[in-house]
Amino acid sequence: MVLPLHGAIGVMSSLAFLISAVCALRLAEMMSRPHAAFLIGYGVLGVYALLVLAEIVASASVWNFTTSAPYVTVSRATIIAVALVKYGAIIGAAVLITMQRGVESWAAAVIGLVSAYMIYSTIWPVQVAAYAGAVMFWVQPVILLIGAAAVWLMGSVLHAQARHESYVRG
Repeated sequence: MVLPLHGAIGVMSSLAFLISAVCALRLAEMMSRPHAAFLIGYGVLGVYALLVLAEIVASASVWNFTTSAPYVTVSRATIIAVALVKYGAIIGAAVLITMQRGVESWAAAVIGLVSAYMIYSTIWPVQVAAYAGAVMFWVQPVILLIGAAAVWLMGSVLHAQARHESYVRG
């Protein structure tokens, strides 16, 4: 069976969210020492992957169990846990890059604040049925622009350091 367009778009956005969470967790894992928290994070992401798979099956079949109260409760709790894992990993990676690579500390602070805002924007619609975000609609582009500048600064510093290290080796 073929997924309807709204189902396909929902699945694609869920998979994009999952992939970005895995990448953020892997980046934080690469920048730090091994820790059991990473295994817990990967476990949470695995549960979310199973829920995405269940949504695909439910969308492609007539058996729609995704509207039941237990499924919705588990799904909402998992979305919140994945948001905390994803943005927590981003904040951790930003702090580790700042400490280990000599990037200006304001960049990690801004990325941390943007990540905190993204946690808020992910959790708020899950918990509240009516989303009244008129004020945040105007503030969000400014927050994300400043966050993009911080990410650009970290990327340019890391790129310059990588180029310097390859020049010294080669």
